[in-house]
Amino acid sequence: MGEPLVCVVIPTYQRTQVLRDRCLPSVIGQTHQNLDIHVVGDGRNPETRAMIEELGDERVRYSEVPKQVLPEDPGTRWCVIGLDNRNKGHDDAKGEYIMGLDDDDMWLPFTVEVLLGALIREKADVAYGKSEAFGADGSKAWYGNWPPMHFAYCEGAWISKHDLGFRYDPDCVKRGLPEDGDRIDRMVAAGLKFTMVDRIVHYYYPNPR
Repeated sequence: MGEPLVCVVIPTYQRTQVLRDRCLPSVIGQTHQNLDIHVVGDGRNPETRAMIEELGDERVRYSEVPKQVLPEDPGTRWCVIGLDNRNKGHDDAKGEYIMGLDDDDMWLPFTVEVLLGALIREKADVAYGKSEAFGADGSKAWYGNWPPMHFAYCEGAWISKHDLGFRYDPDCVKRGLPEDGDRIDRMVAAGLKFTMVDRIVHYYYPNPR
């Protein structure tokens, strides 16, 4: 297969079971198979490392960053959870394109193929689609709209060129935004070209806490 075309960054923290049972199968089973799947742990987690080694899929690799020190305020904490993992994954990504997926979320089987196709077809820098969210109370919600700006799409519903250079910024909280929304705004301000796919590509399971 040669060098991977798309890197998928999956930040994780102490959630080996849902990563194994929900997230990773949805990535490994993509119709587009030329992937570098980089799981990045927040702190040391031997259980997750062992699980990934047992998978036996050479496309899936695991690394760790020092445990992130999080703010005490719940709202501020939510804005930056996983930021160090995401940046580690972006810095070490292999491939021309990059995507992100939280460890408790999942993709539809065609997600990579559809988003990558749109990005290339439209000669865009970023392509994104819609998300279907499942609440802990059984409710559902849908996200994804045009034009691109903060909250236009969920983390997990996008693909971009790898060489754009936009990392996640801990100063996002000073601007009153979560890390992903702040990144979108900075990309828009830089004049990047976006395109949107009008279909669900991502299942989002919000943390009930």
